[in-house]
Amino acid sequence: MSGAGSPRKDRKRWLIVEGSDDLFVTVELLGRHGAFWGDATREASADLPHIFNAGSIDNLRETAAVEAKGRHRLGVILDADVDAERAWSKLRRRLCGIADPPAWLSRIVDKLPEALPREGIVSEEGERALGVWVMPDNGARGALEDFLVALVPPGNVHWGPACEGVAAAITRGVRFPEHHRAKAEIHTWLAWQREPGVPFGRAMKSAYFLHDAAGAMAFIAWFRRMFPGESEATGEKPSPAQPEG
Repeated sequence: MSGAGSPRKDRKRWLIVEGSDDLFVTVELLGRHGAFWGDATREASADLPHIFNAGSIDNLRETAAVEAKGRHRLGVILDADVDAERAWSKLRRRLCGIADPPAWLSRIVDKLPEALPREGIVSEEGERALGVWVMPDNGARGALEDFLVALVPPGNVHWGPACEGVAAAITRGVRFPEHHRAKAEIHTWLAWQREPGVPFGRAMKSAYFLHDAAGAMAFIAWFRRMFPGESEATGEKPSPAQPEG
C-alpha cells in the first residue's frame, strides 16, 4: 500500500476525493462491506482504485481533468455544498473542456448528463468509465457530514440531545451557515461517544455509523458500478458491535 487505505498511484483505477475525511470514510465503509484495502504483506484487491485526496474543490476539478486522459476508470466524489446541481455543473464544464481528449474520452464526456441522477453518474465506453458522486446523495445540499447523519442509528440515545444542543447554541447567538448545521450536529454527537471525538473514518470502522443504511447502500451501489470486480463481496464482514454511547 502507498498510504493508509490507498493502493499505489500507478493503478489504472483512481478515485479522487475532496478531503481526507472522504478518503477514510470511503475506505472504512467499503471495508465493512468486504473490500480488502491491503496491509503490510499484501496489496489491496486488484479492482480497487488508488484514492487521491485533492485537498480542495478547485484541485479536485483540475486533477479530474488531468487524470481522465490516463485512467481506465476514474471516479470523483465532491460535496454539493449549497447546490448539488451547481456543483455537478461546474465539474461537468471542466471535464467537457479537456484539451485534446482521446476519442474514447470524448465519447464518455459526451454521455455525461446535464442533470445529476440520484443514483450518481457512471459514464462508460467499453472497459473505461468516468463516474461522479455528489455528497450527500446527488440531490440534497450538504457534504460528507450530511451523508453521515443519515447513517446515525435510529433511536441513538445521544443523537436527539446533540441536535438539541446545537439548536440551543444557535438561540444563544452561535452563528454558522445553515448548510453547515450537520457538521455541528455530527461533531457534537461524536464528542459524546464512548471514545469522544474520534475522526470520521475511525467512527465508521468502529460501527458508530450504520454501514447498511439506505444512504450507505446507495453509495456502495454506485461504487460497485464504478469499480466492478472481486471486491463485490457476496457476503459482508461482520460489523463491530454498536457502541452503547
